[in-house]
Amino acid sequence: QVRSFSTLPHIHLSLNRQAIWDIPTFLWVPEPDSIWNEVGVLPPGGVISVNRDGQYRTFELDVLCNLNSDPLTDDVAIDHLRSTLRDSIHKRLLSDMPVGCFLSGGLDSSIVAAMMREKIEYLDTFCVSFDNSKDPFHGVFDESASAAQFANLIGSNHHTIKATPKTVKSELTSIVSAADQPFAVSSGFGVYLVGKLAQELGIKVLLSGDCADELFGGYSWYRYLHNSATVSSVKDTETNFSFQNVAVSEEDRARSINKFEPARRAWAWHYY
Repeated sequence: QVRSFSTLPHIHLSLNRQAIWDIPTFLWVPEPDSIWNEVGVLPPGGVISVNRDGQYRTFELDVLCNLNSDPLTDDVAIDHLRSTLRDSIHKRLLSDMPVGCFLSGGLDSSIVAAMMREKIEYLDTFCVSFDNSKDPFHGVFDESASAAQFANLIGSNHHTIKATPKTVKSELTSIVSAADQPFAVSSGFGVYLVGKLAQELGIKVLLSGDCADELFGGYSWYRYLHNSATVSSVKDTETNFSFQNVAVSEEDRARSINKFEPARRAWAWHYY
């Protein structure tokens, strides 16, 4: 954890002002930077090796798949994905303490919960419910009804936690204190509330389906990316236009963004 460095007496941490600028731009601090000038972040798949003398080197893990192999058929790919997921999830059930699961009702957490239930007779699942509002990236916030329905299907002991503005206000200081770095993603509040309840119930390990939206195209704007690979020479004149302009329909946003030059287009998909 980044904040663990602050306990070391010989390290003085100073704020990275570029990171402060980047947070409202991208909703996180882009790697390899962190909120502190003195702390760097390894890239995905990165490894750091440190010897007794304090000397270190960094390197990246080799890609584990053969990109030059022949394409798989759909049936073979599905079987391979299913077996890989099952093996990965079952290996993570080895614990001296009870293991639970985040369950939002979506594809990712539902798969994890179902495969955990294959091995665990008594499984606790957790979901956060919200007032029924919408978000341009994720659609409707509150998915607690579908989560409860799936929990009933697999026979888990399901817990639904209601998150209200009052809840967030009362827990805000604790949430900020628990965070390693500033973040601007509202789902972090829900993760905190689930973790707090799970700890009260004696559950120390929770599996989740994080990153499945990136792997399986779960965000609403992914459906427009098939037209975004074309090269355009059109110069944009609306310097602040991005996919976050929620007053414009998703179709019109995508159509405008796809006219931008590639670098500008990448910016417009993600800039807030």
